[in-house]
Amino acid sequence: MDVTTYPGYNYRNIHAWLKANVVERPGYGVIDAADGYVLLRRGAAVRPLPDAFFDFARAPRAEPQYPMIVDFGDAVRFLGFDLLPRRDGEPFYRLYFQALRPLDRDYAVTLYLADERYQLRGATEVPQRTLVWYPTSRWRPGETVQVIADTFTWWAGELSEFSVGLGILTGTDVWDLSARLRPRIRETELAPRLLGEGTILHLMRFRQGRRRPTPLPEYRDRLPERVARPVAARVGEVARLIGYRVETPTVRPGETVRVTLYWQALATAPPAYTVFVHLLDEGGTLRGQWDNPPVFGTQPLPLWRQGDRIRDPYAFSVAPDAPPGRYALAVGMYDPETGTRLPVTGPDGAPWGDHIRLEGAVRVR
Repeated sequence: MDVTTYPGYNYRNIHAWLKANVVERPGYGVIDAADGYVLLRRGAAVRPLPDAFFDFARAPRAEPQYPMIVDFGDAVRFLGFDLLPRRDGEPFYRLYFQALRPLDRDYAVTLYLADERYQLRGATEVPQRTLVWYPTSRWRPGETVQVIADTFTWWAGELSEFSVGLGILTGTDVWDLSARLRPRIRETELAPRLLGEGTILHLMRFRQGRRRPTPLPEYRDRLPERVARPVAARVGEVARLIGYRVETPTVRPGETVRVTLYWQALATAPPAYTVFVHLLDEGGTLRGQWDNPPVFGTQPLPLWRQGDRIRDPYAFSVAPDAPPGRYALAVGMYDPETGTRLPVTGPDGAPWGDHIRLEGAVRVR
């Protein structure tokens, strides 16, 4: 039996069944095994799988397509991942790990589905087949382990955009927040984001296509799309608003305004300020708003590195009683502890007060 190809994925945890009822079946013994292949014979002496069998899970010369260094607690280091495209449907993943110390327990590797606002919508609740055969308690510190993640138990087809994240768990309840090891991002060229209250590492954003989703990798040193309207205003000593894009230039009362801000980090790991985006009518009355740390709270300022460029989307409803007219967007940052806003200066260094006013950005009909 070749456990790397049969069956192709761990449907209903069939690999645990194969391990218990075929490889460890009483009356049969392993006479040879290597690189995921195992040969058994009726009546042969019972003996454990030899170390060579687990070579299929080792990657001594790993070069991830998307490299990063992220430590989950003091137990597991994540080294990056490859996307494994499929003709139809979402890609699978090859994930690369190292044990930071001898591990005395078996951790679960779980992928999570999130919507366009990075709210969790699903999780892989079936163990990854690699870990059925080569659980983390067998990992040797220093060796690189590759885990194929293909046990999706969600449906992303209803989402026009979605993201996939990675969690490492001490138990089997994928929704138990306390069971997740906290990731600490040490190095990455992808946009550093954390989902699930800081317990899940963001891997990739996707947009649905006609046959399969399109991956949208976002690198921290460049923007994934052109800035529609440049601004170049400075917010305190921490960020520059490069520009913005309004996805819904015309809306009705009660409908959703969608706008994307584009920031450049002026400092590394600044304080955790909150961004505000306010919709103001011609008289200056607030008719809609959204406040949160950048990227719906997943890419807060302490994760920023000087020079980073951040795509920061917002979506909020227009007040149902909003009168027709041209509306401005007021954008800025404030300290969530005190409510104090950061000062803003224009491209020429002139003071702009405590917010950036984007005139006529939205028209309400």
